[in-house]
Amino acid sequence: MSAAASSSGVTGLNDPWKRYHGPDFTEYCIREGEYLSARRDRVACVRCPLSELCLAGFDEQVRRVRVGEDPSLTHGVAAAIDTRALLKDLRTDQRAFVLTHVPGIGRSRNGEAQRRRHPTRSKA
Repeated sequence: MSAAASSSGVTGLNDPWKRYHGPDFTEYCIREGEYLSARRDRVACVRCPLSELCLAGFDEQVRRVRVGEDPSLTHGVAAAIDTRALLKDLRTDQRAFVLTHVPGIGRSRNGEAQRRRHPTRSKA
């Protein structure tokens, strides 16, 4: 945990064994395929192939929320993400996980490509 986070009363940052206590926001969980509260129980994240990537992203999202920015890591850039570049440096298990769970890159769990929207964004 960073010194700034510990001095501000934010706990559980980047430690899935501890519940995060800080500003709440929703974040997209690739494994679950939906937006979840940042304050949720993260113990299931420990076994996820993307855990170290997600935890680093979570740290950045918390930083953004604390300075009043949108915590989304993909808003406005999702259409520009190159699939090959995204998968390039992932381990084999991470690549397989992403291809299985990320709509538009691979196939969703029910076999058809899907798009999921942020719960607070309109369907424009």
